[in-house]
Amino acid sequence: NTIVKEKMAIIKDSTNTHKYNRDLTAEKIKMQQSAIEEHKKHNDEEIQKKRDEITQSENEVTKLTNDVKLIQKHIDVLNSKITDKLAVEKKSSKLIQLESKLENKLKKLEKEEKFYEENTDCPTCKQGIDDTFRHSQLGGINKTKGEIGVAIKDIEGQIKEKEARLAQIQKISGHIQAHVNETIKNNSTVDTISKYIEKIKKELDELNSRKDNLGDENQKLKTLKDELKVLMEKQEELSIEKYYYDYASTLLKDGGIKA
Repeated sequence: NTIVKEKMAIIKDSTNTHKYNRDLTAEKIKMQQSAIEEHKKHNDEEIQKKRDEITQSENEVTKLTNDVKLIQKHIDVLNSKITDKLAVEKKSSKLIQLESKLENKLKKLEKEEKFYEENTDCPTCKQGIDDTFRHSQLGGINKTKGEIGVAIKDIEGQIKEKEARLAQIQKISGHIQAHVNETIKNNSTVDTISKYIEKIKKELDELNSRKDNLGDENQKLKTLKDELKVLMEKQEELSIEKYYYDYASTLLKDGGIKA
């Protein structure tokens, strides 16, 4: 009877210890399952966040690319309006040169005119200058001066027209350069965003890999479940053993033996 009582005490202690270990292991399993689910949830949230970032960035790239195409069309239209730029510049340069030549010729005529107006004798040979010849020369000079004056006025008008056209061309060229700068800026932004998208895609691949690679965590969960199974089996063995020792204790009592 004493041996049975001692054995019963040992079984009771072992049962309590195994019950504690069983409950502790069961709690660890719940925590591990929760950690795995939380890990998956966190990963899913991060994955969705990365996907949203990629979508938003790709939309921005599409918008900027379309803007660049529209700007380029506008640049083409503006360029078509200044196809005469070189011709106008060339013509303007020739007109200025021609005006300069005519003005030089006019100065020579004015100098020659002054000579015939102020001299009746040749300053070099000291011979007299015939009045008829002198007046004839002055008449011719005056006529030529008039023709040159008319030509200069006509050239000045043409130069003004070319300058006005060049001013228009310069203004349009300024618009073109502004659009070119905008295109460069947009293309630079597209390049930056594209590199960012590649970076996010790599991070997304890592997250997907991490999501599908929970081997260590799942192995830990399996180990805990195996431990719980062993504890449950041991608990059952102790329960059976307790049952037999309870029965033996009853038999060892006076009433049990008599019965």
